[in-house]
Amino acid sequence: MDKSRVSEKLDWSRMLGFEQITEVRESFRREAPGGLGAKVGTKTGSKVGEKVGVKLGQKVGVKLGVKRGLKA
Repeated sequence: MDKSRVSEKLDWSRMLGFEQITEVRESFRREAPGGLGAKVGTKTGSKVGEKVGVKLGQKVGVKLGVKRGLKA
């Protein structure tokens, strides 16, 4: 049996349940109060508070540089 022919006959979207996900989303949009639409726009405002925490780790690398000058 040729695998490519079997693959062509299978409906992968249905087998994996993708159709059910879109159906649930559509029914939720219809039943939700006020209707839900796509979120479009920018978020305004600022986050107020202090950042608390500790950063752990080590910086690994090589420092390269050139020194110029006169030594007296």
